[in-house]
Amino acid sequence: MRNWFYGIMGLLLLTWVVSYGYIERTNREVMANALEADYQREFYNLVSHVEQTRVLLGKSLASGSPRHNILYLTEIWNRASDASVSLAQLPLTDINTSASRKFLTQLGDYAYSLAHAEANGRELTEQDYQNLEDFYDELGKFSEDLHEMASRVYDDNYRFTDSMLRRGMRTAIAANDHLSNFVDIERRLQGLPSLIYDGPFSDHLELIEPRGLTGSQISQASAESKAKEFLEKSRKQGYVEVGSADQVNGKIKAYSFTFDPQNSGGLITIDISKKGGHPITMLNSRPVENVVLSQEEASRKGKEFLESLGYKNMVETYTVRQQNSQVISYAYQQDEVIIYPDLIKLKIALDNGEIIGFESFGYLMAHHERELPEPELTPEEAKAKVNSRVQVEGIRKAVIPMLNGKEAFTYEINGKLNGEQYLIYINALTGDEENILQVVSQPEGKLAI
Repeated sequence: MRNWFYGIMGLLLLTWVVSYGYIERTNREVMANALEADYQREFYNLVSHVEQTRVLLGKSLASGSPRHNILYLTEIWNRASDASVSLAQLPLTDINTSASRKFLTQLGDYAYSLAHAEANGRELTEQDYQNLEDFYDELGKFSEDLHEMASRVYDDNYRFTDSMLRRGMRTAIAANDHLSNFVDIERRLQGLPSLIYDGPFSDHLELIEPRGLTGSQISQASAESKAKEFLEKSRKQGYVEVGSADQVNGKIKAYSFTFDPQNSGGLITIDISKKGGHPITMLNSRPVENVVLSQEEASRKGKEFLESLGYKNMVETYTVRQQNSQVISYAYQQDEVIIYPDLIKLKIALDNGEIIGFESFGYLMAHHERELPEPELTPEEAKAKVNSRVQVEGIRKAVIPMLNGKEAFTYEINGKLNGEQYLIYINALTGDEENILQVVSQPEGKLAI
């Protein structure tokens, strides 16, 4: 009787194991196919965006109408930005695409700076047109390389996810035959001469060093300890370290660590700066199944978390709901002035208040104590600079980043026009209108665009 019972239990256990294994394999296949679809879409989006950007550049070079050219140049800015985003989404860890991303970003920014100049009445110079022609020629080579790769990817039914590393969902693609043109593109773009102009991605601004990066160089072991300290403050449960640390070579050099959170899905990645051991980014990819906390509770937990890390005088600026998480931006405040360049973003899970996303790149690049001047304009004089059709609802002082990499000391004026909310930035020293943002209210929160 007992043998019969154990036989039945063993059969049930075997059935459960087989079923569980099948379900797990099926789930992994579904996730892999979904991830592959994302990579394929971003790759072909990159091809399309680069091609369309070149077409728009050609139209800009042929246009004799400043009014039309402003539209072309602005659309070039948008398309080049889209191309850069698509490129960044591809799992090209083993191929350094920094030169390609810089090229696309600089092209977009240069086009925007020319559109801004034409809108202010300045005619484009011969040097401006020569720069655009250089971009046009280089984009042609870029597009040819992308089309060659696209043909190989399509003909051979190439899958980006076939090159997954053993560390879960973190992927890398070697410079194989299908994608070898990326190496050629990088080599060619790295040899381009410097372009000097008044924009945030001008080569001479690349020399700017991170101002909020304090402390001395630390070892990998010290960085690992700091990563674990960060997890102890952001996590609700334990974790297991996965693999060895990667080296991150960017504007802020860092060590990158991967952890497997216990009792939840996904992986955690953390980048710790080599100088000073500052946390730069953290992403916990675990699913958030439901909502328990309100936006206000998430905001409070986010502020408490920043204070536990030593970030003082941080105030919430904007927030938006992403699925079952709240993404909140916090800016530094000095002498009741909002310092927008010193920005930290948090992503907070609304099921238990856990911090599942952290990004402090802007803060580390820009943070320092400013010598804020006395405004030349009073608040009332600043309001008078605003279009009379705008109904002013509030005003406060703010430092904002400018296209030339500098900062402007402004009055941030909150107002309404035709039922829409706007933020208008008037220079507190000159009275110039520096920028206008529209505040878009959504059920998930507010965004300034």
